Amino acid sequence: LVSPATLLWDMDIDEPVDAGTAAVAGDTSTEGGSTRHTRASTEILAERPPKRTKTDGSTSNPPKKGKRPYKRGQYGEGEGDIRPADCGNHALEHYYKGQGIVGDDEWETLLQSMKSSLPLAVRISLNRPERPSVIQHLRKQPHCAPISWFPDELAWRCSHNDYHSRENANFKSWVQETNGSGGLTFQEEVSMLPPILLAPLPDSTVLDMCAAPGSKTSELLEEMHRADDWDESGLPRLARGVVVANDLSAKRVNNIMLPRLRKMHSPCVVSTVANGAKMPVLAPPDDGTDSSPALFDRILVDAPCSGDGTIRKEPIVWRRWHAKDGVEMHACQVRLLCRAIALLRVGGRLVYSTCSLNPLENEAVVCAALTKYGVDRVQLEAPGHHMPKGLRYRPGLREWKVADPRGGDRWLDAAGPYPEPVSYRSKQPIKASMFPPTSVDVLDQVGHCVRLLPHDNDAGGFFCAVFVKTKTTGGDWSSDVGRVVASGKDIAKDGAAAATSIESTERKGAVQMEQGEAAVEMRKMDDSSLPRLVEGGIFQDKQRFRELSQDDEECCQLVKFYGLAGPLILFSFTDKKDDDRKIVAVSGGLREWLAAFTKAKGRLKFKQVQIASFGLRVFKRLSPGYAANAGSRWRPCQEGTPMLAKVARRRKILLPPAAFLVLLEQKRIVFEEFMQLRDSVVGWDSIASADESEHGLEFGGVIVGLQPSDVEIDCTRMWVAALLNTAGLDTFVSKNELGGIAKLLKDASGDFKDRECSAS
Repeated sequence: LVSPATLLWDMDIDEPVDAGTAAVAGDTSTEGGSTRHTRASTEILAERPPKRTKTDGSTSNPPKKGKRPYKRGQYGEGEGDIRPADCGNHALEHYYKGQGIVGDDEWETLLQSMKSSLPLAVRISLNRPERPSVIQHLRKQPHCAPISWFPDELAWRCSHNDYHSRENANFKSWVQETNGSGGLTFQEEVSMLPPILLAPLPDSTVLDMCAAPGSKTSELLEEMHRADDWDESGLPRLARGVVVANDLSAKRVNNIMLPRLRKMHSPCVVSTVANGAKMPVLAPPDDGTDSSPALFDRILVDAPCSGDGTIRKEPIVWRRWHAKDGVEMHACQVRLLCRAIALLRVGGRLVYSTCSLNPLENEAVVCAALTKYGVDRVQLEAPGHHMPKGLRYRPGLREWKVADPRGGDRWLDAAGPYPEPVSYRSKQPIKASMFPPTSVDVLDQVGHCVRLLPHDNDAGGFFCAVFVKTKTTGGDWSSDVGRVVASGKDIAKDGAAAATSIESTERKGAVQMEQGEAAVEMRKMDDSSLPRLVEGGIFQDKQRFRELSQDDEECCQLVKFYGLAGPLILFSFTDKKDDDRKIVAVSGGLREWLAAFTKAKGRLKFKQVQIASFGLRVFKRLSPGYAANAGSRWRPCQEGTPMLAKVARRRKILLPPAAFLVLLEQKRIVFEEFMQLRDSVVGWDSIASADESEHGLEFGGVIVGLQPSDVEIDCTRMWVAALLNTAGLDTFVSKNELGGIAKLLKDASGDFKDRECSAS
């Protein structure tokens, strides 16, 4: 396990400053015009070590103490590299050779592959404007090749040596810059498989139970939006499903996952912070119908694991691997998988995956869930139906062994006795569910699991299993409309109750969902307390949100000013004074999920589920006194411009390439120069004033796009949020993002500065 700062370092993301570890070096306060240090800051300044004196007599500050940034070692023979001949772990080799994951004739091939560096793999973002230019650029690289089994040339690979060679330094810099802008994503080749197997539909309700850092979540969103189109009347046909991206760590959600998901520009995603093994079942609406609870059509459980399948990327696994790793992860993984099956709708699909080769984390976990619920209710889908062509895989193991975690190359007997956890310094005991099951029906299902070995595809090690729920596992929900069931402290204290629980959970009057060996029945909420509109609070930062009604005066004015049309559901966030400050767009499926969550949140345990973010930010209120002559007090947000471009009929203009580049580089086109562009701007009538004004323009928010040209980018997805006022056309986009868009234009079609603007 690594810290969030370590993950940020690996992802080439700027590492955030940790305020908890930064020293206070000048905390001052003023009084009467004088500046004085507080006592605490004075003591800290006094404790600072003196400056170092260099050989030339100059001084410098001593190096700061603290956690050194993580630097991943790589295999090779150069200076600082890890020599493959020095890699070895007798316990690891004995363990996997004894498991028989490959035959004796393949063992050396597998071992040599595990001691070689992992090729670089990237996935191209489907909904970004630079997609055509990124693909074209990769095609020109002789050392790059598309991944054969991934569709539409949206995934590419490059050898480790070619990527890090000095001759390809420019290519490496381009890849890192494109990753920062969202054009592509660093992602292991084998980890791209679970979203393909899950196959979400545009209207699916999806749960990503262990979502951070969010690469698979973004891939799921791309699959949902792949079918976005226009209907016969010219209105956009958008995905109406929802993806609940959940993770246990709030830091990983806020610092890593949310910045990545915001680049997707999707109104279908909600990010939550919760223990996946305690995810609640939200109640159906109290409308007197036989509605089912808020279960999920698709669930992805990319479970935390020991990670020895990443040994080609993390050579340190050779030194750290221990037989007790799989023992310690088994119980947690079983709890997550069992809870996910309980949350799955009948007929739904669930994918369980790990980046581990250990059968205790793979086949044993799958067998524990099948034994608990029965193969008549939950089954594994045969891989031939959904596996992409060109990907080499192997079936799951029908036999495996459990090593003695105390070491010594000993194997344990399923009949026992088992060693005590204290003997191998662990809190997790050996459980019967870790051994192969005795049921023939369960063993027959295990053959449908998918194992990806490093030497088969020149990639990492991976495991997948696709579940299909054929019958309900929680009783007849329609007879208990209005109840919500949420798991609480019902997990056994030893943390492994779910792994050994085979009996069905008893029903005591009301519906209870299975979680381990127990469940909690929550009290029924009074119907009179339910709001007419979806309204609630975000626990994590105490914000309030409410759904904007079509009868709301502010909403009507906003729809009229921007000419909004199409499937658009708006929510408003309010501050402590109940003043609206930002508006987000949500899909129909997300609105239904929020309605169920809002009704249930009063009965959930404290911080059981916290919403970190949801929807797509589309509008933000202007500050009081700023742009007082604007026709609307709401300006567009950059994050929501791709969607607003589809649903807005007004306040949308297209600039010629030269003028668009000037706007990106200078963040403004002054009013006089903007008026000179009148004849070359597409959509000028959408910002014209109906009244007879001095300039004939109506000031306010504007969505600015690029006119179609010969550039190798998707102009329909490139938009900038701006505000038209007496000073000119001002952008509301970060400097880094504007610079990235400008560089994209220059790389795709050359520098526009030398071109003469048509208005000139």
